[in-house]
Amino acid sequence: MLAAAELRIWSSREAQDLVKDQHPGGLILLGRRHRRWRHADLGDPIGCSASTVSRLEASRRVTDMELLRAAAAAVGVPLIEEAHRAARRLPTMPPDVRLFRISPAAGALYAAGVHWAPGNAGAALEAGRGLRAELFPTAERKSRMHTDLVRAWWQWGKP
Repeated sequence: MLAAAELRIWSSREAQDLVKDQHPGGLILLGRRHRRWRHADLGDPIGCSASTVSRLEASRRVTDMELLRAAAAAVGVPLIEEAHRAARRLPTMPPDVRLFRISPAAGALYAAGVHWAPGNAGAALEAGRGLRAELFPTAERKSRMHTDLVRAWWQWGKP
């Protein structure tokens, strides 16, 4: 659950306008300023320069989705929580006829990956806590689950 200050910033008129205007970089800027971080304070943990953070915040086009996800996770943009809320309404195992087989487990796996990438191993392990191989229909997804969780455990220092 988001803390009160976090909830206020992401439910503010400014944040809503940025979402409506489809300006993801503006949301990163809003989150960074809320934390009183410099560009380098955000860039260092996500593996990019301060100038790259500045370009990401200024751009309306997403050119590097992984960088955007890492920056969003670092500043607390509640993308993961939105994904979890949407995933809760899905069946545990999606029907075979569905083109994109999204399930609550798929949402949790996404969250684990988003958290371990910038180095937040604890959040990644928490997101992946209930995942089991039988929740995924393909070998690729099962493998991704194991890979992401092993990476998080490794970051945690407990391989």
